[in-house]
Amino acid sequence: MSTLAEIETAVNALPSPQQEELFRRLPLVPATGHSITQEEIDDALDSD
Repeated sequence: MSTLAEIETAVNALPSPQQEELFRRLPLVPATGHSITQEEIDDALDSD
């Protein structure tokens, strides 16, 4: 799974209890008030 659409499809295919468990395990990230740019994504990927 490499695209957001593929991930969304896979999550939507899960039964509700498994979806809820998945969402409980996701880290909470505070909103910054601005949209993320492709450059920010690329920089984050490069730093890993």
